[in-house]
Amino acid sequence: MINSWEVVRFIHKLGSPLNASVIGYDQYGRVLMETGKGYQAILPAHWMEDSPSNSTCLPEIGEEFATVVMNCVDGVLCLSARPSDTSQQSIEAWRAYYDFIDTLKLDSRVRGTVTRIQAFGLFVDIGAPYIGLVDVGHSRWSGGDPLPDGMSLWPQVGDEVDCHVKYFRLRNQQIGLGWINAKINTECEM
Repeated sequence: MINSWEVVRFIHKLGSPLNASVIGYDQYGRVLMETGKGYQAILPAHWMEDSPSNSTCLPEIGEEFATVVMNCVDGVLCLSARPSDTSQQSIEAWRAYYDFIDTLKLDSRVRGTVTRIQAFGLFVDIGAPYIGLVDVGHSRWSGGDPLPDGMSLWPQVGDEVDCHVKYFRLRNQQIGLGWINAKINTECEM
């Protein structure tokens, strides 16, 4: 079985350009594409323009598009032909993100400052061009300490926190962090 995350992490990175041609359509209004790269590919109709019109016109079979990879689901590449996604600026922004995460080592320890708190977690400035996220739903498998029950007990905006780099949130260009609870870890060291 194809690991879709590994495809977009190492093979067909998000934002990477692919020329593709229309080979058909499916019952969900997606355009089936041929890329010559060994993976099935689709182009959702709403990813053909930046401001989709009310038109339901689908491209002709054989029509070619300059696209970029936007996701991979169940081994199928999801492409976009929107001008905002296929612009050189957007492609370069994706390359810069991948270049940056290639410098990080999983499980490395980082210190950062909490910049925002949401019900789903903490946004942490780790001194990089990309924000870190401690996601409450990921603490069990990310190896981080769980955030306490009740957001008022969480680290607050401006607090410095220690974390481990645990995964990459590719689609959002974020760094997934596992929080290190200084109180628990200090008590264990005593």
